[in-house]
Amino acid sequence: MSTRDDDNDLAVQAAADWAGQDFSTITPPAPAEQQQLLKRLPKADPNAPIMVSRSLRLSTDMERQIKAAARAEGVTASEFIRRAVERSLAGADSRQISLDAAIRVLEGLPRAV
Repeated sequence: MSTRDDDNDLAVQAAADWAGQDFSTITPPAPAEQQQLLKRLPKADPNAPIMVSRSLRLSTDMERQIKAAARAEGVTASEFIRRAVERSLAGADSRQISLDAAIRVLEGLPRAV
């Protein structure tokens, strides 16, 4: 049975092997094959916004929650996060307040007896 360290070592070795290859010896596909490959690519939407990749650190618990919420909405985790950011940014220009701010205000109110 493999351990996580063994898996990690194998992945590191595979990456080192791949990076150490001499790619100059690889023969590119013939023009006809290139055309066939290009035809199989999905069509790009010329009006789609250019996307950038952003790396961020999340706790494993938050990652699990994001994946579960995304599955429930039928979207990818990336789409779920994008929508959450869009909602947050849209709220920044309105009179809406964040959930955290609402909780702080409510916690400061006197309790009913």
